Formats: sequence, C-alpha cells, structure tokens
Amino acid sequence: NMNASTGGFYDTRWLYSSDYLRIKNITLGYEAPKMKGLQSLRLYLSLENAYIWHKYYGGLSPESLNNEGGDYGGYPQAKVLTFGVQAGF
Repeated sequence: NMNASTGGFYDTRWLYSSDYLRIKNITLGYEAPKMKGLQSLRLYLSLENAYIWHKYYGGLSPESLNNEGGDYGGYPQAKVLTFGVQAGF
C-alpha cells in the first residue's frame, strides 16, 4: 500500500548499496644500473582506476552524483595507462 503523499518515492525498494573498494593507482618502476654516458635510466608503468569491486545496481558507478534516487547517468572513471622513460645524461 503506497502512501498517497509520497507516491512510493521514498520506498526502500529504491535503495542501493553504494559500498565499494577501489584500487586507485598502481605504479611500477625499474631503475637500470648506470651506463657509460647515461647517469640514470628509469622505466615506469602507471595504471589509474585499476579496478573497483561493488554491488551497486543503481547505475554505472557508486561514485556518480546521486540525488533523490537517480544517478543521472554518471559514467565510471576512465582507466588510464601511462608508460614512461626518464633518462639523465
């Protein structure tokens, strides 16, 4: 039986768990031994927004803007892979 004043808007069936665990950033680096003519050489790989565990069924992301039961189509954060080389002469 829905309450006529709320129209079922505040019903608990619209509640979702927004608990989540995120691996935000992973960076791996390697510093090579010194070589002739090269004082330092570093290689690195970085991954942002590596993985997220959640049971959020209210939309695409538990971090999206939620206001009165809707997530307004907020997109999940993009994964970014970065590879780099640093050299010192």
